[in-house]
Amino acid sequence: MALSNTLRGLLSISRPVYSGSTLVFFGLGVFIVEFASSGNEIATLPGLLGYAGALLVVWSAYAMNTLCDKDTDAANPSAGKDVDLRKNPLLTGELGRREVLVYVFVLALSGLGLLVASSYRSGVAAAIGLAGSFLYSAKPLRLKGKPFLDVATIATLDACLFTSGLLVGTADLASRVDIIVFMWLFSLGHTFPTIAEDTEPDRAAGLRTTSVVLGDARTHGVALVVATIAAAYGVWLAVVRYDSLPCRLAMAFILLNSLALIGDYVYGLVKRGFPLRLSTPVGPWYGWVGHGVSALSLVLAFVLA
Repeated sequence: MALSNTLRGLLSISRPVYSGSTLVFFGLGVFIVEFASSGNEIATLPGLLGYAGALLVVWSAYAMNTLCDKDTDAANPSAGKDVDLRKNPLLTGELGRREVLVYVFVLALSGLGLLVASSYRSGVAAAIGLAGSFLYSAKPLRLKGKPFLDVATIATLDACLFTSGLLVGTADLASRVDIIVFMWLFSLGHTFPTIAEDTEPDRAAGLRTTSVVLGDARTHGVALVVATIAAAYGVWLAVVRYDSLPCRLAMAFILLNSLALIGDYVYGLVKRGFPLRLSTPVGPWYGWVGHGVSALSLVLAFVLA
């Protein structure tokens, strides 16, 4: 019974639902590299190993973040997204710091090992993103408390996972820099409103995050500007740069996501006026959509190849 409670607690701090919003970048990377250029064939085993490895890497990053956010969550336990932090095993004492750290590094090493087994370059890209996520969460740097570096680091993790997905195949990375930049901008646009949801608990914990420094309304304003830039750049890439229909379909999903965010902001302005804010907070639904799209991307890469 105690073991099952510990395992359940460890799984919960990995935020298995919400992590889908990050894992989707790996799945889209695999999908795009399969269709964006000729001669890329992803064998089933390397693809599945890479997907499993990416999942473990993402869980490791989220578990480390949950551990390092213990004090912040204690200040406002209702701030959780897909996890009820009032029942967080770290706050209730069911899990200790040492066992969580062991869990984090077991996930990290296992995930990176699977990624390296699928493709050495894929593992390196994921390792860079994971290292950045640890620097974001943990002291002494704890980039989460550094304005603008916090959102940039989160977007970099997503971009690294996308790059990791690209590198499972035989993609020429130099020819894909433009779409990697687009993914980084796309993630950045969605990261601003996400951190804005935690403005009050972060302020209570003494963290100088971007949303604490800018304020809630300005943070959403920057999110709208970045999302608009990302969408415009994405349209240009889809129309001018890439002529592959499957590739355009993959990018269409991303663009629709950005346009939905922009539309939500515009709707809020028309309906309520200023201050600018989202009508629909980022929550568990976004994670489930991410899991679904990433899994579908992988399946299509195998079936349609």
